Amino acid sequence: IALTVISAVGGTTLGLAYGLNAAELLMAAAMPCSAARAAAIFYPITQSVCQASGSDPAKGTESKCGKFLVECCYQATATSSCLFLTGAAQNYFVLKLAAGVGIDVPSPFSTWFMAALGPSVVSFLATPLLAAKLMPPESRKTPDAPKVAKEKLTEMGPMTDDEKVFGTVVLGMVALWATSSSNGIPPVVTALCGLALLMVLGVLTWEDCAKNKQAWGTYVSFASLVGFCLDIG
Repeated sequence: IALTVISAVGGTTLGLAYGLNAAELLMAAAMPCSAARAAAIFYPITQSVCQASGSDPAKGTESKCGKFLVECCYQATATSSCLFLTGAAQNYFVLKLAAGVGIDVPSPFSTWFMAALGPSVVSFLATPLLAAKLMPPESRKTPDAPKVAKEKLTEMGPMTDDEKVFGTVVLGMVALWATSSSNGIPPVVTALCGLALLMVLGVLTWEDCAKNKQAWGTYVSFASLVGFCLDIG
């Protein structure tokens, strides 16, 4: 998704920033781990695009476009985490705390989205412009970025059967999350069933799950925090 967006709008530094931010927003609905989304997906893509455009801190050329793009991507993670209930693990923790003090949020997915839409759109539009003012990139054009994106897409080749299955399952999970208040299926059940289905179909293995340190770290830390809060009332 990110490479396709870059190949379409990545001809200028500002367009590249908006393209990366838009891709981040699209993925946030189905990828609740904001740390993994930023560090494992978008930072490596941004880094490779910057280096292809001649911006490399090792060579002292980070101001060409790299500093600006990395800052935009960093801020985009905060925006995407706020827009969707499924954009970050701590969002569900907030709902849990609200329920603990008697605040019931009807249709949580859509209610959260509508409440966050206005501020998120403003943040999405304003952040690259503000970053361009505070740390203006020396290069306003990035003609190599679309080229690099197209080359990487060519290397990846067409979607495999596993990728198609993965995409279908994830879209189904997002649909169930969005309608959880009407279908009565708790979000955690949807997540576990989706993971189990991917493992049964052979798309993921237990080894894939076990080596995801960020996910396990988030799970343990939030579970411990919720348990601690329940114990102290």
